[in-house]
Amino acid sequence: MFGKKLTRGHAVFIILAWFAAVDGDVDDTEIETVMDFINNNFDELDFDFRKEAEFLGNTNAKKRAERLSEALEIFKNDPLSQKFAIIDECHNVILADGEVAERERDLLKIVLEEWNISAAQYNERYA
Repeated sequence: MFGKKLTRGHAVFIILAWFAAVDGDVDDTEIETVMDFINNNFDELDFDFRKEAEFLGNTNAKKRAERLSEALEIFKNDPLSQKFAIIDECHNVILADGEVAERERDLLKIVLEEWNISAAQYNERYA
């Protein structure tokens, strides 16, 4: 998976893994939430979530940011409904451990910015 061109499934996995790991603690419920979504939507993928989380934890900040940017870029031109479907799952991961960390909020802001989703569009859906 590392070093290869990302598929859409890999990209979703990376985005969700970021949301699970960004608060500094990957909770078992976060892993379960991510893997349930991946297994239900991307049959062809065979991931080791912990390996991805280790990669995120053991790689310098620049490489982690590049990896996330590459994953987000895959969906940049998708319809808003597709982007929101992924954001819905990001919310599920954020809430899986029962806490919403500041880093998770910051990461969500990055995703919205990268995908050109305005605060008004976001609030229309989630407010």
